[in-house]
Amino acid sequence: MTFEEKLIKIAQVWDKKINRTEKNINIQGSPARSDFRIAVSSPEQIYILEKYGKEKEKTKNKIYLATDYLHKKIKEIITYERNQKGEFALIENGAYWHLIKYIKGTDLPRPDYAYDSRYAKALIDFQNRFNAVPKEEIRKFCKEKFHLGKFCLNLLEKLKKNDPDIYQKITFSHAYAERTEEQEQKAEFNFSHGDFHPLNIIWDNFQIKTLIDWEFCNWKIKGYDYGLLVGCLGMENPTALLGDLAKKLTAENYDIKKYFFDLILCIRLLWLSNWLHIGDKGMTDLEISYLKLLNLNREKIENAMF
Repeated sequence: MTFEEKLIKIAQVWDKKINRTEKNINIQGSPARSDFRIAVSSPEQIYILEKYGKEKEKTKNKIYLATDYLHKKIKEIITYERNQKGEFALIENGAYWHLIKYIKGTDLPRPDYAYDSRYAKALIDFQNRFNAVPKEEIRKFCKEKFHLGKFCLNLLEKLKKNDPDIYQKITFSHAYAERTEEQEQKAEFNFSHGDFHPLNIIWDNFQIKTLIDWEFCNWKIKGYDYGLLVGCLGMENPTALLGDLAKKLTAENYDIKKYFFDLILCIRLLWLSNWLHIGDKGMTDLEISYLKLLNLNREKIENAMF
């Protein structure tokens, strides 16, 4: 049996009509979310078949249950397919596999989209509907809260000890992390996608078709998804933080104006942590430059946003 035949046999546990792999499908989302992925198809449907290790089992189970519940409330959220046993995952020789429908989208024009306010309506509408969904069901399988401020303070302490050169470049971040930690002791927490940026959305021009990459979904401080989203616009080009799209998105967060900018900067520290973890020096240097820019231009950016 060839490798391709083995993949088709595995995929047929979900859909017996699957009969081929698709080599020319552009699979969106981070390849780091799985150990291997490939498009497979039946005469009626294209799917993405993914393999992952046991260390990701807990996170994947949370994603299965969250998206399965949310799919019933919001049509744009798709969930993983249940196989013939009614299960989301298949364990084959110690490896975990799952299957999800492939959703074809339109390309996001980078970096121009970061200035285009026509994306705001769909983003705001989705967030409004997402936040309105009752989340008590999700608490049954996901109770943990992610405390961003505490994470950032711990990161800064580690950098101070292990990488003082980087630490010295971003010492100003301490004040942002401390304020965020203080806010998290009294602020509302919402269940969040956790990585809500435009490249994790499958678009149909200016409409949202679906969201992908739910790896970081859990309970986070109110406004987290918006803070991540606006910060990513600025990473495309910092001047986008002064643009119409950023203004429309931040207007939705006027009630948390007090800590919204702190939130944006602390989420960028999360990104810095990721670049350091994977050893990407180029992105590490870029992220440090972005953090410095945010700090030096805080007043100007906040005035433009609010």
